[in-house]
Amino acid sequence: MVEKTYGWDQLFANLRAKGAGKGHFVKQLFTQPAYIIIIAGNLLVFFIPGINLSENAYSFVWIYIVQSLMIGLVHMLKLFFYKFGPPTRPEDWSNPRALGVFFLFHYGFFHFVYAFFMPPKKADWSVVLEGAAIFAVLLIANTIRHYSRENNGKYNANDFMFLPYLRVIPIHIAIIIGSFVSGITGSYLGVFVVLAICKTVLELFMEYIQSLGVSFADLQDEKTIN
Repeated sequence: MVEKTYGWDQLFANLRAKGAGKGHFVKQLFTQPAYIIIIAGNLLVFFIPGINLSENAYSFVWIYIVQSLMIGLVHMLKLFFYKFGPPTRPEDWSNPRALGVFFLFHYGFFHFVYAFFMPPKKADWSVVLEGAAIFAVLLIANTIRHYSRENNGKYNANDFMFLPYLRVIPIHIAIIIGSFVSGITGSYLGVFVVLAICKTVLELFMEYIQSLGVSFADLQDEKTIN
């Protein structure tokens, strides 16, 4: 019997096998347009013309939450219209569109919960929409750039569905740690800074994985059980 598992050890082993390393990653950061765009896009939000970051930090956190929602919406459309490979496990859903509907409610629920911790009515939505517009342009550009890589029938739709959930991690970290900092300082600037750093690092790491051509199948560790 063959058991397939996923884990960080397997991920890094496959990255090393494809030539990954600290030096290679740093070189990519300064030579490849994709990484420069990610860094520039995240930095650009800090300097929205006429907007004081320290006074509007709460709204800046909502920029990232709205970006996460936009990513989720685009991902749902991918599940509806992209070509995927056949299910590989007995528990896999066979209909990507059904997965898309499930994803819409499940992923959306996380952001609904955020509204209890950070009520949207406190945000300045003119600021939020300005920042969200920047990320919308980057999202469209990245969707076009990754189209041929993702819409090739090689992805398992069930695994593909979970990609945006990585976006939830830095938002969790920011709200938990950043809120503690803001409680002491009286400013949400700490929340935004924590979120911005975690989010940018995660986006760079995800781009690096995709650039090396590491697929979900590559991350499986197959073990024979007697």
